[in-house]
Amino acid sequence: MPTALVLTIRPRTPAMLPGYLGRASHAALLGALGERDADLARRLHDVEGLKPFTASDLLGATAGRDGRAVSPERGYDLRWTGLTPELDEQLRGWAAAAPAEIELDGVRFGVEAATVQPADNAWAGTAEWSDLVALERVGREEPPARFTIHFVAPTTFRSNGRSVPLPLPELVFGSLLERWNAVAPLALPQEVRRFAAECLLIGRYQLQSTRLALFGQERAGAETAFTGRCVFVATNRDRYYLHCCAALLRLAFFSGVGAKTGMGLGMARWEQ
Repeated sequence: MPTALVLTIRPRTPAMLPGYLGRASHAALLGALGERDADLARRLHDVEGLKPFTASDLLGATAGRDGRAVSPERGYDLRWTGLTPELDEQLRGWAAAAPAEIELDGVRFGVEAATVQPADNAWAGTAEWSDLVALERVGREEPPARFTIHFVAPTTFRSNGRSVPLPLPELVFGSLLERWNAVAPLALPQEVRRFAAECLLIGRYQLQSTRLALFGQERAGAETAFTGRCVFVATNRDRYYLHCCAALLRLAFFSGVGAKTGMGLGMARWEQ
């Protein structure tokens, strides 16, 4: 069951942090998980390729030229998601009894609240795979022919060994298809990727490029990525494939899109 947990955290003391904390959030997730289930934390750390979880950047803290200042006078959010039953259990467990404290890049934060309820935070939530695929809609409802995606966090893709910081339809939906088929109980056909490449066009968009130093230094792990909104328009109204695309976009809320979603990139949602 895909699950999204949002933690509300507050630094113990004022501090200056790096401008990007996705990697620190990733470490904090695995560290907190290791205290509850060391074997699961080790297996997730060792997973090569697609990770069945995401860890967001620190939300609500504005990055400046010299880094990111945080203050105990206000709270911030951190979002962790999981796509497997094991992670669902852990994330729900934290929602009921959150860790008292976490550390981000050497700075200690107290955890004030934790939720998986969208009524508490718009970025929290849970879903059944049956809700995401929504088979009952296939024969009953006309699928959408336009999809608007909001890429909230910096996003980029890997294609033929290269970084592609553009929301090309085949990369967006191909990325989601890989994630879906890696963990979902019902696989979707590979032809969805071809449908996206041949039958979805980029319509209107508002995008901005950015450069991220993922590991704290510009020359070490720097990524060019984009944020913003993009509309995809179908030139082929095939009901089945459009319903498949809709299912993948429901998953995007939990899985993220593109590369390095376990380090804060690719946080996105379908705006219906």
